[in-house]
Amino acid sequence: MKVLSPEDIRALPMPSIEQHRSFVEHLGNVHSWYKHLPLLTGGQFVIFLAPDAGEGYPSQHPRLPYGNTIEGYRRAFGYLDYMWSIDGSAFDRDGGRPIILPPELLQHCCFVLYPYVSGEFYWCIHEDAIASLRAGTPHPDRMSILEWNAIAEAIASEAEPTRQMYLEQAETNIWAALHDREIAKIDRHLQQLYRWHSGNAISEEY
Repeated sequence: MKVLSPEDIRALPMPSIEQHRSFVEHLGNVHSWYKHLPLLTGGQFVIFLAPDAGEGYPSQHPRLPYGNTIEGYRRAFGYLDYMWSIDGSAFDRDGGRPIILPPELLQHCCFVLYPYVSGEFYWCIHEDAIASLRAGTPHPDRMSILEWNAIAEAIASEAEPTRQMYLEQAETNIWAALHDREIAKIDRHLQQLYRWHSGNAISEEY
């Protein structure tokens, strides 16, 4: 497995503002995270800059803004890349072999995303997790998730149109708040990566 040193990563240019924004959107949508990430534990993600970013990006993935080629990938995202892991398994990497990153980068650029980072969500996939949350299993978003689920169940049995519209809006508001929080995590940890890349002090708050 290839090892990247701090020098390898810091030799690469940081992305433009547009590449940063595109990568945040890409990471949130590239997979159907609603069915890949467990509701209770989420998935572990790490973001970094890689010399081979985009070299083996699969053509069957969702089409990138400028095409699923090395040139298209780097035009869209620069050298930004990521890996992800579920339930302690080895890291997986889209379009390339997993690599070993510097421990200090892992410390500050590794974070958890939950399935509501996705633009889609289906409760049937998470029935056991909801039962666990109802039984008191800890989760950083436990109360919001249970409220969201209760509203979704109420919508399914509500026949009065005005009341149903009210419930649907309430459901959308809860999902949007949770979703936006996950997207904000990606953005914050990219900022951590840039601080580390520049040799600046990194905040411990994340």
